[in-house]
Amino acid sequence: MLKKILMAFAMLCMMIGGAFAAVEVNSADQAALDSLPGVGAVKSKSILDERSKNGPFKDWADFQKRVKGFADKSTDALSKN
Repeated sequence: MLKKILMAFAMLCMMIGGAFAAVEVNSADQAALDSLPGVGAVKSKSILDERSKNGPFKDWADFQKRVKGFADKSTDALSKN
């Protein structure tokens, strides 16, 4: 019984910790971008390439315009992270 309670507590702590881990696309490295839902190695590389070529993103509309593969639904999910 105690083992189940400890496991549930550990899982809860992991979920809460992930909820507070914000990633800023204008300063994040590839590992941080890869950790975002729906962003893999290819998309994170395209974000980094675009950011290094043309500077920081002004807002999500600017991000969508400059980085291919991010529709409104994708950027909405990312903005919550």
